[in-house]
Amino acid sequence: TPVHTPVHTPVHTPVPAPVPAPVPAPVPAPVPANVTKPAPKPAPTKLSTKLAGKRKLAPVAPNAFGEEEEETVRVVKKLIPIEYSAEELLAASRPATSMAEEDLEETATARAGAAAAASKAAAAAVTARKRLVAQSSSVPVSDDSAVLAKTVDWDTYAQNSLMAPRVLAWVKGKVKILLGEDEPSLVELIGDKLLKARPTSGALIKDLESMLEDEAKPFVLELWRELLKETGQ
Repeated sequence: TPVHTPVHTPVHTPVPAPVPAPVPAPVPAPVPANVTKPAPKPAPTKLSTKLAGKRKLAPVAPNAFGEEEEETVRVVKKLIPIEYSAEELLAASRPATSMAEEDLEETATARAGAAAAASKAAAAAVTARKRLVAQSSSVPVSDDSAVLAKTVDWDTYAQNSLMAPRVLAWVKGKVKILLGEDEPSLVELIGDKLLKARPTSGALIKDLESMLEDEAKPFVLELWRELLKETGQ
């Protein structure tokens, strides 16, 4: 029997791949001594202005470092002058002391005028009272009962446009004498009764007793004399 001799297959050992040598980092070139590095510029800000038109900026040439320089725009607001009137300028030119003195003079003048007007009104009231008393006493009627018994000519009184205002003026002055103050409502009441109701003297005395009390009859007596005189009776 033949003998088989084992055959040994050669074993190949793997060879490691070659490792590339490290590449050295580039060295920066030296900066010249006479050149300085520019400082970083701030970020540009947007300028918001209220201008009537748009303004175009002229192109700016780049500087030595290739950067464009920004142009600073200064906005100047237009001032509108304030116009003053001649009176305002005159008032501003006067000193405060003279203005205060003028105010005091005006106040004193106004007070003096008011006092003079009040005195004149008081004197006129006294004159009117004297005139009313003289008119009522000049009526040629001696008997009071006879006066009150007479009937007033109301048609003549109503038709004459000047007669009623004169009688009402007399009533107003007499009421002020009796009560010490004006009573427009009482004067109006009496005027309406004379024109519309055409009362007798007794009826008018009864209507006025609640307001004039004991003075009602003397008041109506004098009023009746005035009415008889105005109507020519």
